Amino acid sequence: MVRLATRITVSAVLVLAIMPVATGNSGADNGEAARSSAIADGNGQLAQGPRRTLKDVTDASFDSDVLKSGQPVLVNFWAEWCGPCQQIMPYLQETATEFDGRLMIVNINIDNNGQTPAKYGVRSIPTLIMFKAGHPAATRVGALSKSALVEWINKSAK
Repeated sequence: MVRLATRITVSAVLVLAIMPVATGNSGADNGEAARSSAIADGNGQLAQGPRRTLKDVTDASFDSDVLKSGQPVLVNFWAEWCGPCQQIMPYLQETATEFDGRLMIVNINIDNNGQTPAKYGVRSIPTLIMFKAGHPAATRVGALSKSALVEWINKSAK
């Protein structure tokens, strides 16, 4: 049985409708906590491990934050209403911690920033684009498991 918070955001409802839900929500008091604790990986297991809050970039900051970065940057093109985007967010946060100093992972909300997704041909979300030396080096569209994400990053960031 799943215990939900008294306030649930629309995105939490989308995730709960799409994803298998595990038990044990420890008294979350808002939709964000309910959404985070209900997200499961492809095997129905809750995502585990330390999570880092990802930096949000905008159309205005994209050049300085991504293109001029001194390290590879993985850009997550996403939106609040996107269930698969919510599914992979914990994996991206955990992976940002694991790759700290070797890779920066950032988010760009396509609803608030239309120029950058258009420039890079983003037509579906989530879309992950790996930037190296200011240029797109690899693209992945759709949700994926944490192990598939790490495998793709290791292959793409070389």
